[in-house]
Amino acid sequence: MLALLTLIFVCCSEDKVGGIEKGTLKGVVVNEKDNTPLEGVEVSSNPKSSIVLTNDRGEFVIEDILANEYSIEAKSEGFLTSFESVTIAPNNITEIVVKLSASTLINQPPSSPVLVAPQNGIRVSLNSEIILQWESVDKEEDELTFSVTLLNDKTDDVLTFSNISESEISINNLLMNAKYFWQVTASDGVNDDKRSEQGVFFTPRLPQTRIVYVTEKEGGRIINGFDDTNSFRLTNDNENSFSPIKNSVNQSVAFLRNVGLETHVFVMDFDGTNQKQVTKDIPPSSFNTKSIGISWTQNGQSILYPNRNKLISINPLNSKETLVYEDELDRVITKVVYNDLTKKTIIVTVGLNGFNSKIILLDQNGSFERILREDIKGVVGSVDFSIDGLKFLYTNDIDGFEADSRRQLNAHMLIYNLENDTEEDLSANKPDGFNDLNASFSPNNADVIFVNTSNDGESQKNILVQNIASGNREILIENGEMPSWE
Repeated sequence: MLALLTLIFVCCSEDKVGGIEKGTLKGVVVNEKDNTPLEGVEVSSNPKSSIVLTNDRGEFVIEDILANEYSIEAKSEGFLTSFESVTIAPNNITEIVVKLSASTLINQPPSSPVLVAPQNGIRVSLNSEIILQWESVDKEEDELTFSVTLLNDKTDDVLTFSNISESEISINNLLMNAKYFWQVTASDGVNDDKRSEQGVFFTPRLPQTRIVYVTEKEGGRIINGFDDTNSFRLTNDNENSFSPIKNSVNQSVAFLRNVGLETHVFVMDFDGTNQKQVTKDIPPSSFNTKSIGISWTQNGQSILYPNRNKLISINPLNSKETLVYEDELDRVITKVVYNDLTKKTIIVTVGLNGFNSKIILLDQNGSFERILREDIKGVVGSVDFSIDGLKFLYTNDIDGFEADSRRQLNAHMLIYNLENDTEEDLSANKPDGFNDLNASFSPNNADVIFVNTSNDGESQKNILVQNIASGNREILIENGEMPSWE
């Protein structure tokens, strides 16, 4: 491409020398691609006058040039040489702007990237991250930048990673049991980009999802699965998903997710696929979003959730909503749990200030049966039925601390016996200054799974398992909360 030339004439006075009319040529040379000044460009004319070089601002001046028509030549390494016509008027200054185009004939493009790892078609191992590696060579040793495009066969997500200076990148939070397609683009900033062939790899097949739990990420929460050894992601980074509840009968997980300004109930398969929003017109609502608890009922045929003072049942297949129970207007339902054997329900309600908790038992028809606990001081957290429906487990800050921040100082796990209305404290071995939260029974009812964390409200949360009979506890998952184990 020849250089583009802009002519602007500005008149001024010039003296004649010996009756010969002369003028002055002033100009600036820039890169046609981004208009940056080019230093050290050699500028000359034909017929010949002077040969000059542009300064660090891309400027040049040829003085005392005879009034005539000239071909101006501008050349610099790595750019196409320019030949432009210009007329020097007598007793005037002629100004020009020359734009030089990079020469792809001189600068060779890099080689198309060759994908190195993972090998094409391989199923990668179950690690927290996958390293993608490639090779590309530039003969002129130009500085190369790369971009990587990544997509999969399970979602419409297209991930693009740009401005990579190295020949590898670490990728984490990939979906399980998915086929991934990836391609690398190399750029030297001069020539057309070079693309690799498309590579394919597979992520590990989904292990048995024994436990689902939540981890906090910047900007939201992610639901993960756990197979007694490894953790694997079930929901995406860019979604705020939390409060998962497993159901082993229909092999599904019900959970909450923020959608705009509302919170809604979703369901998904154990492998994180077939995610579907269930609630629509009547979203879950409670004292605050963190207080909302949900429960499967009738072996996975419906889901219970609170909407202020109302308890709603919804069919996950057709989103049909049914009012189950309605409490007083000055009460708000927070937690709910259903027992498939007794077909009874327990709800936790609070006053409009979020405290003064009450635990209520509903009968098989969802009607009020009796109050189990009332006027409870401090925050009441999770609630869970034993398999036989004769006991329930809940957490409570037994110090009775109440603040707008809902901070807890001494949350304990408590088992309540519905047959004799007695209560057992499971947190006798809890260290001082820590809270036991998010408690539920293990599938065999011999253990409880729960979260233990400092009461400062900022420290890491760990998921522990404690044997009910011995009181022995051990860490199962570091940096996790809201576990569900069925």
